[in-house]
Amino acid sequence: MLAIAGGTATVKYYVSKKKAKKTRRSLSRSIEKLNDKLQLDVLVPQRQSDHDEVQTHVALWKRDKPLVPEKQSAHSFKKEGKLFNRYLRKYGAPYWRPALLSGAGLVSFGLYEIGFTRALKNIINSSASGKGLLLAKPILAKLLLVFPAVALLVLMGERISAAITSKVVKDLNSDMYQHLQKLPVSYYKDTKLGDILTRFSSDMIYVRLGITQIIPTVADLLIVVLNIIMLFMLSVPMALVTMTSLPVLIYILRDFSPSLSKANYALKDEEAMVMQAVQESTQAQAMIKSFSIQPSMQSGFVNQLERLQKVSTNALFNRTAFERTVISSLFFTQLLSISTGLILLGAGTLSIGGLVSFIMMQGIFVSYMRKLFRNRIDEVLTSLIGIRRVDTLFQSQSDIIDIPGAIVLPTFREGVCFENVSFGYTDDNLQLRNTSFSIQPGSFVAFVGPSGAGKSTILNLLLRFYDVSAGRVTVDGHDIRHLTISSLRQKIGIVLQDTFVFNASIADNIRVAKPNATDDEIMQAAQAAELHEFITDLPQGYETNAGEAGKRLSGGQKQRVAIARAILCDPAILILDEATSSLDAETAAAIDATVHKLRHKCTVISISHNLRAIAKADNIFVLDKGSVMEQGSHDELMLLNGLYVQLWNAQTSTAHETPLLEAPLS
Repeated sequence: MLAIAGGTATVKYYVSKKKAKKTRRSLSRSIEKLNDKLQLDVLVPQRQSDHDEVQTHVALWKRDKPLVPEKQSAHSFKKEGKLFNRYLRKYGAPYWRPALLSGAGLVSFGLYEIGFTRALKNIINSSASGKGLLLAKPILAKLLLVFPAVALLVLMGERISAAITSKVVKDLNSDMYQHLQKLPVSYYKDTKLGDILTRFSSDMIYVRLGITQIIPTVADLLIVVLNIIMLFMLSVPMALVTMTSLPVLIYILRDFSPSLSKANYALKDEEAMVMQAVQESTQAQAMIKSFSIQPSMQSGFVNQLERLQKVSTNALFNRTAFERTVISSLFFTQLLSISTGLILLGAGTLSIGGLVSFIMMQGIFVSYMRKLFRNRIDEVLTSLIGIRRVDTLFQSQSDIIDIPGAIVLPTFREGVCFENVSFGYTDDNLQLRNTSFSIQPGSFVAFVGPSGAGKSTILNLLLRFYDVSAGRVTVDGHDIRHLTISSLRQKIGIVLQDTFVFNASIADNIRVAKPNATDDEIMQAAQAAELHEFITDLPQGYETNAGEAGKRLSGGQKQRVAIARAILCDPAILILDEATSSLDAETAAAIDATVHKLRHKCTVISISHNLRAIAKADNIFVLDKGSVMEQGSHDELMLLNGLYVQLWNAQTSTAHETPLLEAPLS
């Protein structure tokens, strides 16, 4: 009767699809309402110290728009499954042979369990006739002899699986890093650093967990299929009752998967925001301490943690509800099948050995199903979040690429020209408007003007970090869009206002510009940058570690490292973008003197607010509101009595006059 009831339940499940959908939607809504209405602050009070801090704070860590989809439907979940399958084929296919070997090793233990359970039936049944001991000895001897080999096979399978996972993760990380190098400068301006770092840290942890489960999941599924066959061979009625759990488990998987995916994605988003908050506040410690805003920053960070706490609770609850529902379903079907077995035993249609063997075989089935749903499938579902976030990185593409047939720039001989160039970082705000000028090779030119005039934009276009909106930029008569990006940038060396120094030796920091440079070449570059004497005075010389972000070097020393880098690559064009603006006057003057010595070796393009530093330039371009208003040498511009004179007078008067404090009005 119970077997018939179980079979009827299975048929009813497939017939009443509409009712199942309604039930599924109702269950999902109930879980969401429970998550929203459950007052965890009452059950788990917050630490008072978290709320005793000053609550006013600037909302520093927030997204421009949520990355979590409003709805996570079954259709979108299927798309994620296809996405996971695509990445699995791409990165897992090269290792399919060792994967088969690993799977064979992992399956061996399941086969051993099934064989043991089958043998147990014969032993118990033969015991009733008094021959159990005689039959048991050879069977147990064989099982004991085989067991060490099975254990070694399982260990081999696990070892190969771990190696495959590590290789796949390495390949994926390598491709992600390589893709980041291809993305335009605009991507890094628009993307939070925490989001990028999270993709290489916690996202990859989830991906690794999912990949780790692929081979064991396939092996477990094979064992489950073999186990089902054995269950039907032992007792068809009891097996039918046991199988009623399968449609229920499919129902649970379909119902919970979208909500699990949405909750986990929200959790990853908030984790990235916390990482961003820690990273920014760590870098801004000097500013935070100088303004004494530690309480305000702490309050803002606590608010961010509370958002993380909320989504973390939701994600953990969904996961636990999924696991508990699976366990309850399997336990209930176990009770039903055992009850069926007792009825069959009483009716004489099932032997005691058959019942014990079935119960043990069913225990194996349940243990593997629990493992599949609680561990394997759950971690694969969680890895979908990491895969989706990784895929958003790969979906970001650069529009600054080599066109088909792009040519290599062999030399730099004829100069740089901007021809009627217009450009804006956004469509409604142009930084350059119909701008034209030319730079002769071997000259020293400078761009000056008020902030926002378009000076740095010119350098961004010359380096082809962006493409012009109208007009064209040419080098030696070639539109730079028709040149290969690498050949163009190889002709250019650049010294920025904020020089980045790696946490490596000074020699390696200089070698960055030319990885195959010899020690002699590095030393010559350091001498030209007037850095050699400082380095040789250090205890470890060129092997001295510069510290994180060059913290062991002064501002002037870091700028000289940047100049040495530029000299090492022997550029045809040397760009100085406010290279001395953050330095003291004496250090800035020394750096300017070093640069002036290089003017006869290459074309020097300088951007500077310090007009004294560029007064000896061959040609000075004065920009305002995205257009070249004046150009000429310092003396020629002074005679024009225009914008350049206004800027010059403003700087010289500021440099020589001491501001006086006005007395308060009485």
